[in-house]
Amino acid sequence: MKKALSLIIILCVVVSMLTVPANAKSGSKTKTITMYLNGEIRGIQVNCDVPYYSKWKAPNETVASNYMEFTTSKDEPVIAVVLDTEYEDEANVLCKYLTKKKYKKQLLDYMCERFSIDRNDADKYFKLKKDGNGKYMIITDMGNEYGVFRAIDDSHLFMYFTETDNESVSSSLKKKLVSYTKQVTIETKAVGVNESDLGSDNEGE
Repeated sequence: MKKALSLIIILCVVVSMLTVPANAKSGSKTKTITMYLNGEIRGIQVNCDVPYYSKWKAPNETVASNYMEFTTSKDEPVIAVVLDTEYEDEANVLCKYLTKKKYKKQLLDYMCERFSIDRNDADKYFKLKKDGNGKYMIITDMGNEYGVFRAIDDSHLFMYFTETDNESVSSSLKKKLVSYTKQVTIETKAVGVNESDLGSDNEGE
């Protein structure tokens, strides 16, 4: 991908070094992206359920567990990404700007800067849409590239991206990406080793 993929790579660099492989829920039409945000032993485990079309192909293993690559039945690539505000400034900014429509100007200014778009052309490439939970999603449409950004909660940003060799992404795939982004849910839980467990190990040596 071009601009969209470049942004994804920049956003994923830090988190990809702190994560473990994604898991698939058997018998379910979702993929679960699992992250250990503060390292593999201590921190917060995040399970992000990513809906996907039953005919999409998904690899058994992913390069980094905060993103997952799919291929549609028409061989269109789709990338799902989940980011944490603690590690990515971009996620922190977008989670704030997507909370209320009053931030629309700041949001568009930021997106134009990130995608190198002239501010006067913002309405051609970016669109705000309600996510059904009192917040907003921002949709990027660059013709043959299409992406949807959503703040799942105050701390996590989710994105779906696709690119096609045609002049534009099909309307049916656009609708799926918007619909699926709305359905993404997230569950967090603390994980780690208890200090008492560490003491017991040391005493046994």
